[in-house]
Amino acid sequence: MKYKYQGKNSSMRVAGIMFIKGAETEITADQDKVLKADRFGKAFLDNGTLVETKTDADTAPDTKPVDKMTVKELEAYITDNGGEFADDDKKPELLAIAQSIEDSQ
Repeated sequence: MKYKYQGKNSSMRVAGIMFIKGAETEITADQDKVLKADRFGKAFLDNGTLVETKTDADTAPDTKPVDKMTVKELEAYITDNGGEFADDDKKPELLAIAQSIEDSQ
């Protein structure tokens, strides 16, 4: 698993793991479980500040095109790629944000 910390501080330590802002930190499956179980770590995961990065399997060519994604898939895609959206954004707004992210990659 790889995570990238995108918070305000230059670094943070959660569940004994040091995360440096903007840098990918690779952790083991056991550390991932501890991080997700930690109350502080869960808060970071839930609000999107600590972002799990894509694996090679996630970027396979058979990935669904953004124009074919559901609202939930668009929200996940936007969050996974460091984007933001408002809670009341509808599919057209989400699609525009996702397309913008895709175009920038």
